[in-house]
Amino acid sequence: MAMSGPTERVRKILVSPLDSIWETMEVINRSGLEFALVVDKKHHLLGVVTDGDLRRAVLRKLDLGLPIQEIMSRSPIAVRQGTSRGEMVELARKTLVKHFPVVDLMNRIVDVILIRDLFEKESIENPVVIMAGGLGTRLRPLTSEVPKPMLRVGERPILETILRQFKEYGFNNFLVSVNYKAEIIIDYFQDGRHLGVNIEYIREDQPLGTAGALGKIREKINKPLILMNGDILTRVDFCQLLDFHLEQGSELTIASRPYEHTVPYGVLQVDRGLVYKLEEKPTQEYVISGGIYVINPGLMDMIPENTKYDVTDLIQYCIKKGIRVGTYPIREYWMDIGQVQDYYSANDDFENILKKFNTGS
Repeated sequence: MAMSGPTERVRKILVSPLDSIWETMEVINRSGLEFALVVDKKHHLLGVVTDGDLRRAVLRKLDLGLPIQEIMSRSPIAVRQGTSRGEMVELARKTLVKHFPVVDLMNRIVDVILIRDLFEKESIENPVVIMAGGLGTRLRPLTSEVPKPMLRVGERPILETILRQFKEYGFNNFLVSVNYKAEIIIDYFQDGRHLGVNIEYIREDQPLGTAGALGKIREKINKPLILMNGDILTRVDFCQLLDFHLEQGSELTIASRPYEHTVPYGVLQVDRGLVYKLEEKPTQEYVISGGIYVINPGLMDMIPENTKYDVTDLIQYCIKKGIRVGTYPIREYWMDIGQVQDYYSANDDFENILKKFNTGS
């Protein structure tokens, strides 16, 4: 009996072993499924490439023009067509994979099963701490009457979009650090029940920096937490970020972004008064912090209580002590609303990029 070919959903994530890493990145970005299947011309399954594989390739600074077969997993866990749901659930619990390619008797891909479709969405217990106490000085006069996280992008405040996005990925436990015009935030969100989440507040009687508020809640933290600035809008998959942190075995993970700066002048290389090289408007490349972090509970004791303390202080401490600090490259949309122009740019982006997490009751 002839077997049917790949489903439409599967066709969107098929790549050739000779397709480049960059091309595969684009396939995964378009599909939203966080992985791609590597097949030959007859759709025989050759390997799997995950979003994590691509981020590790970026960290290793591999040539993104290399064929994807250089980094694919050549032994993917697949199931035969006709495997029961019960068998797949049992296999999922044993292997902890996030998807199963479905193949026929000839190892040709016909479908893919997402593990999230086998289980009801489970609540993620890891806490999320959102820093929402800043003065928003650079955004004045927009922040003269409201704190920055309450500025509206699209239909709702920035902070509500952040909360809804985390909830989309299964996070329900939030600690929001407040200071400047704190009552506006507390009156609006209260305990978070109307959003289907639980919100507690960390009151800063004085500004405690970007991490000082953690010193007030150390006894509540027994799992890795996600710490995020309350002025960031992004499409980062926070489940992936947390999984990546755990897989890499880091104590602290920094979500990072590439940043390029072009010097608007000709730059001279000079030795003993003589010019030996001229670079016209060179571009310098950096890796910058994206204002999103995963922090293991063991680091909580390093943060002083009721003292101004920034995340950069904790990072410097870890580096000095040889504690593993990792980085998670952000490839998705990301906007730090630090200046007035950033705020207007985010509103321009709302309809196409952010609205998914800003809808509903």
